Amino acid sequence: MESKVTARIMTAARIALGNGNKYMCTNRGSVMKDQVHIRNAEAAHLARTLAQQTGKTISDVVLEALRQYRPRRRVPAPRRRIEHWRRLLDEDRREQAKSETSIEALYDETTGLPA
Repeated sequence: MESKVTARIMTAARIALGNGNKYMCTNRGSVMKDQVHIRNAEAAHLARTLAQQTGKTISDVVLEALRQYRPRRRVPAPRRRIEHWRRLLDEDRREQAKSETSIEALYDETTGLPA
């Protein structure tokens, strides 16, 4: 009897892996796709603790947390702020262009040594 179950599990595994599934979990002959493993000790501890406190399974706790999580959207900078920074950059570039000194100005004309 056990060898028939094992044979069924192995057949299901071959079918699942042949269909391009990356992960496989066998459970009495059935195959589940994409099993997730929590490898971070703190995350696993928090999930276990929350599951115990709420009476839910770890899967339910993780699923609920993922559904609630929404990354914050990047708010575009206001147009006035962008214009302000562009003006500052332009002014800085103009000042740099004005204050450029030639290499000859750094040396004394008579001695040739740095001034």
